[in-house]
Amino acid sequence: MRLLFILCSFLFIAAPLDAALAAPAVPTAGATALTADLSREAVEAQLGRKLKFSERIALSIVRKKAKKQARKLAKNDPATVLDVPSLLSMIFGIFAFILTPFTAFAIFPAIAALVLGIIGLGRVKREEGYRTGKGFAIAGIALGGVWLLLALILLGLLLTVFR
Repeated sequence: MRLLFILCSFLFIAAPLDAALAAPAVPTAGATALTADLSREAVEAQLGRKLKFSERIALSIVRKKAKKQARKLAKNDPATVLDVPSLLSMIFGIFAFILTPFTAFAIFPAIAALVLGIIGLGRVKREEGYRTGKGFAIAGIALGGVWLLLALILLGLLLTVFR
């Protein structure tokens, strides 16, 4: 019974959303779909009434889709900014693995990769400038973290053997 209720309520939410997304948006006063104000207050003011619960949910979904589309369009733009800490994070992560035979020296690039990756990932998620480099940041965090984990295991093995 609950499943039937959930399915019916989803249909009431999804049907108006599909209709809204399928219909071409007519820009008003030079506004495009990406620059239109999709805040709840603006939509309620434009309609002259409060939004129903299902309409608020549909509006939040449309807002997320518009933001995703704007990011996708901005990513294809040649003026898109590549996040430098993210790129440096991946480079330092690779450099840590190249310096693995010299383990005492490889700890510095591994720590740098981890720190820069975390900083870069935060900037990519937070910045409104639609920065790219999320993959570089994740790769740097993974490489630096794996190297540090392996270094700790190796250090633990060396301490137990030479005790």
